[in-house]
Amino acid sequence: MVAERLRSLSGEPRAEELAGNALAHARRALARSRELGRGGRLDAAERARQIAWAALTLASRQIARSRAREALARARRRLTAAEARAERSREALEQAMRQRARSMEAELTPPADDSEGEE
Repeated sequence: MVAERLRSLSGEPRAEELAGNALAHARRALARSRELGRGGRLDAAERARQIAWAALTLASRQIARSRAREALARARRRLTAAEARAERSREALEQAMRQRARSMEAELTPPADDSEGEE
């Protein structure tokens, strides 16, 4: 079970980059467990297997944490872009409302009568 989990984690993209030390520790502990088991030191072999499992748990958490941080960074970039688009939309709407208000004001204002001063 430990060896299967080690293979599974090691096969994940960027696993060595994200959790290389923990994976290496798990490999060493698993190898040591096998050595001890062949030598008849079953209690020590079991302890080494437990250490390998703990290292795999750590590696799994390191990988998950790194991927979560990457996802958070992507989400923050999307949020920033959305906020910028929203600000541009708000500014465009305000400008359109000002133009509409000026247009309506111009429609309601009667034309100036220039003929009064000509007599």
